[in-house]
Amino acid sequence: MPGGRLTQSERQQIALGLADSLAYAEIARRIDRPTSTITREVMRNGGPTAYRADLAHRATERRARQRRRSTSRRRGRADTPSRSASSSPGQKRWVCRSDSNRSVRELVLAISHGS
Repeated sequence: MPGGRLTQSERQQIALGLADSLAYAEIARRIDRPTSTITREVMRNGGPTAYRADLAHRATERRARQRRRSTSRRRGRADTPSRSASSSPGQKRWVCRSDSNRSVRELVLAISHGS
């Protein structure tokens, strides 16, 4: 099922492959997933020596719930121009939000017209 989320049984296969000291590429071939998916999964959940399938599955479910909650709170507000009292009439302020590495970074670009 390439493209979808990893299932608990796929995570168990990853854990077994790591226990057998298989390369990420070999584990990926066995479960028909890209090598990058295996690498990302393992590194996100403790690395090759500390990876546990059940903990990884719970952590992924928790991250998915957090993303759904934060997305529903700011629905319709991300990446939209906004004017604040400190902005001059010729400036637009763009607020972009990125949810990478479990932190939210705000990038504010002031675009001045005429300069």
